[in-house]
Order: sequence, then structure tokens, then C-alpha cells
Amino acid sequence: MLTQNNVRDPALALKTSPPRATKAFMARSRFLFSRIESNGATAVDLLAPAGFGKTAQLVQWRSEAPSRGALTFWLTADERDEPHRFVQGLAYAARELAGKRGFDATFMAWLDACNDPMSALTGWLAEVAGLSADVLLTIDDVEQLPTSTRSESLAYLLGNAPSNLFIALGVRPSGALAELGILNKTRVIQFTATELRFTQEETSKLVADALGNRFTPDLAIRLQELTEGWPLGVQMAVSALHTIADPQELLNTVAED
Repeated sequence: MLTQNNVRDPALALKTSPPRATKAFMARSRFLFSRIESNGATAVDLLAPAGFGKTAQLVQWRSEAPSRGALTFWLTADERDEPHRFVQGLAYAARELAGKRGFDATFMAWLDACNDPMSALTGWLAEVAGLSADVLLTIDDVEQLPTSTRSESLAYLLGNAPSNLFIALGVRPSGALAELGILNKTRVIQFTATELRFTQEETSKLVADALGNRFTPDLAIRLQELTEGWPLGVQMAVSALHTIADPQELLNTVAED
């Protein structure tokens, strides 16, 4: 149950605090929140291994959403998030940002007394539906959730989201989402590693912004070939190129190795 001690639990405070935005993050027009949201979907999931910028993109969506009048709730999942604790995290995230619009002391007291996690989740959804605002709920590291939470609580959350709730998920490939039959019934947009890779144009822009007058198109093409558009690889290479006198010579050396 969500006791008063849990409300002040430092672990919940950390889980509901998003990471800082990455300074070097490049917003890409094809991933703009306004474009994703207008697609008519209930949720979006980023399904890719580490290094593909899932968390950075989720943080970017969180920064874009308020300009469209949306409240933004964040939860970083972990293996301890059994159904009860999962609802606790959602409630804490909402309570911190909803202000006077909802999730007041009366609701929190009811949630505290609720012994059934599905009833608690239903109450959470009803409270969201009553807010006078759209809500972006972001859940990162979904693959860390216990199986029962994914198959029951997360599936229920996706399948019963009110019209003002949009859900964004970050997950590493592990079958964690495939086991949710609800994904076949819910309108979910999915971006995999293929879509998250930088295009040649995006790599060129990143290199040009970093190197200024030292930039050459050939340099960006070579970097794209070496990294295959892997976001972390591109960003690490750009950081290295930024600090040396002859970027082209460095890439030639790496290619020979």
C-alpha cells in the first residue's frame, strides 16, 4: 500500500525524477512529439539495445509535451516493481506534478487503503481521466518490470488508458513487450533500432555543428559508414573528432585498424 512513508520514500523520488536532458541531443523532426501524438495512437514504444538514445528521446518528448499543455509523469522501472509498487510509483509521479488538479490527499488516502493493485490502478486511471489536461506518462526500462507487472498491470494500463493519457515506453529487446497480447489490440507506434539509427543527413548535421569550418561532406559520409548510424557511436566519434586537429586522419586510422 502507498503509506505516508512510501510517499516520502527516496527510492520513489528517484524513480519518478527523469534524467537530465543530454546537451548533445539532436532533436529529429521525424520523432517530434507533436507528430507522434497526432498519429492517433495510445502509446509509443522505443525498442532497441543500449546506445540507441531511448532514454534521451523520452526525455526530449517530456520537454516538448508541456508546450502542448500536457502534464508529464515519469517512472523508471526496476525489478522490484511488483504490481503494488508499480502503482505506488505512478501515484507518486502524478502527485508531484498534478498540483491542485488531482491526486489530492483524499485520493492518496484511498489508494493507501486499497489492497488490490488492479483496483488501485483503475483508481489511478480514473484520476487521470478527471484531470483538466492531457498527460504524457513515460516509463523507461520496461524490460526490468517483473513478469506479473508487465503482463497484468502494464497491459491493463495500455488497454484502459483514457483519451487524455498518452504512454511512452523505453525497452530493450527481451520479449518483454511481445508477451503482452494487448499490444495486438492497442494502437501502439513502435520504433526499433532500425528507425533510431542516424540517417546520413542527421550524421552530417551533427558533425557540421560540432566541427564548424573543419567539416567536410566526405568526413560525415566516412563516419556514417564506420558507425552504421549507431547513435552512441556517432556521438562518441564526434566528441573525439572535436578535440583533434585533423579529423579526417583519425577516421582513416580507425578504418585501417
